[in-house]
Amino acid sequence: MLQQLTAMQGIVLATGGGAILREENRRMLSQNGFTVYLNCAIEKLLERTRKDTQRPLLKTDNPKQRLETLFAQREPLYLACADFKIDTGIMPSRDVVEHILTAFRDAQP
Repeated sequence: MLQQLTAMQGIVLATGGGAILREENRRMLSQNGFTVYLNCAIEKLLERTRKDTQRPLLKTDNPKQRLETLFAQREPLYLACADFKIDTGIMPSRDVVEHILTAFRDAQP
């Protein structure tokens, strides 16, 4: 599915966090579009997800430790294929979008 979606033009594709784990997926994301790493502090993620019952990876006795483990494993992979990184925990969503759009426009030839 990712191969089909990354071949499309003019779309916004939001992958799940685990998509970055496969090397083939990272290659497709890096080669086919403008890739944004939406970073957020673990404390903020805990705050945002504490009532969410639909996150199987966080159904654990220690969700903070799970997030720290996932972050340690995944952040280098996100950074390796991201064209732009932004901290989504420090500003309103509207501002995040504006920063992403500006970075996208600036990256165009």
